[in-house]
Amino acid sequence: MADKVKGLAVVKTQDERIRIYECIPYVLDVGDEVIVESELAPYTLRGSVLATTSVFEDMSNWTFFTTLNHDKPFNKVLRKVMYTEYEYPEEAEEQTEESEVEANG
Repeated sequence: MADKVKGLAVVKTQDERIRIYECIPYVLDVGDEVIVESELAPYTLRGSVLATTSVFEDMSNWTFFTTLNHDKPFNKVLRKVMYTEYEYPEEAEEQTEESEVEANG
């Protein structure tokens, strides 16, 4: 049977707490904004990833991390927050006009 890889993320949540959450391995980077499970289900918290690691479930590293969590299951990272910036044509025209005025004095 193949070893199962688990992902873990250290996340600082909006309530300023730092905890370890289970995540899908290899998909998060430091600084990513995420939504995580709260102990007060069904509520969630927003947070920022401080560190990530991947460990094999049958290795001593996994035992170490689960011991830190008092042998309780880890809450999970539910979503990675992604932003899309929109540029409106009229704003681009205004910026061009302002640049021309500054250049011409």
